[in-house]
Amino acid sequence: MRLVICLLLIIGPTIAYAADVNEALVHDL
Repeated sequence: MRLVICLLLIIGPTIAYAADVNEALVHDL
């Protein structure tokens, strides 16, 4: 169970960051 929480803590911000970068790239185009 602890492993799942660790994965969520790592993957959550990564997805949020990727979405921000993707949005920035779309606006640049």
